[in-house]
Amino acid sequence: MARAQSASAIRRKSNARSVKTASPPVAAMSVESVRKKCQEAMYTALIAETTGTGVTTSQVQSLSQKIEDEIYKACADSVGADYKTSMRSRLVNIKDKKNDLKDRLLDGRVTPAEFARMSTEQMSTVERRKEDEALRQQALRQSIVQQVTVESILDLKEKDGRTREKWGVSSSAAAVDSF
Repeated sequence: MARAQSASAIRRKSNARSVKTASPPVAAMSVESVRKKCQEAMYTALIAETTGTGVTTSQVQSLSQKIEDEIYKACADSVGADYKTSMRSRLVNIKDKKNDLKDRLLDGRVTPAEFARMSTEQMSTVERRKEDEALRQQALRQSIVQQVTVESILDLKEKDGRTREKWGVSSSAAAVDSF
């Protein structure tokens, strides 16, 4: 009995040592601090390589604030996961050197409101959109060919079954032949 008590006491002590203490929770960023960081990231992405384009830093600052504000509104005035995902997506598209989206924003062809509500496809490059359309067309052709092939096979089986009956082949022999 003494051994049982000492073994259970030892287990409790070892379990107590193996439990890790949780570190204090990191203070959640306030809504304003998240928005400010996103505005700064948008400004950094927009200002990159704009020397010699005639765009001033104050114009870029104003544009980045308007864009962030529109994205915030589009995400139901929240800085949750949707807002952060949307912001990341837009930053990646602006930083893409092959994409003319940044130029369209800077020269006013795309407004901040339009940009905030653009789909991923709308933000993609012209080349990417052409590739996507070609892939869609190819998939459509393949699905049509598959449908025709399945229908053709079913038609052949029906015709083939009639031929077997005509020539007196048993159904079990016909089943073996179909494999």
